[in-house]
Amino acid sequence: ANAFGCRRAAAYLVAAARRHPKAFARLVLVAPTWRGPLPTVMGPERQGLFTAIRRAVEAPLLGDALYGLNIRPKVIGRMMRAHVYGDAAHVTDSLIAEKTAITRQRGARFGTAAFVTGGLDPVPTRDAFLGMFGDGLPPVRVLR
Repeated sequence: ANAFGCRRAAAYLVAAARRHPKAFARLVLVAPTWRGPLPTVMGPERQGLFTAIRRAVEAPLLGDALYGLNIRPKVIGRMMRAHVYGDAAHVTDSLIAEKTAITRQRGARFGTAAFVTGGLDPVPTRDAFLGMFGDGLPPVRVLR
């Protein structure tokens, strides 16, 4: 079967293909990355700060308050226009409402905090990411 992975999911897909080499006929990776937004923007040398942010968001009461500040529709819309969509015209009020509804799910702050701070990064370095590729994988196509 062909398998598709986008952004950080691409690295998870490559890792799965390494563990189960006969499970996939071909991998298609769309804009693959291996690292969360804060480590990408601020650099990995601030890992201690990212861990502290993640723990603060995971903490009772404080975490709810911090998360609440970041999931207001205006904040979500601004982030989508600045960092997610190449064309800000695609960010409509109804799309923002859909994304906001997702953020209101029980426990959503934990995954969000881990994602943004690099807590879900499959490997620690670019070299480790590139090392995932090579012999033993099915054919790989990368789309940027």
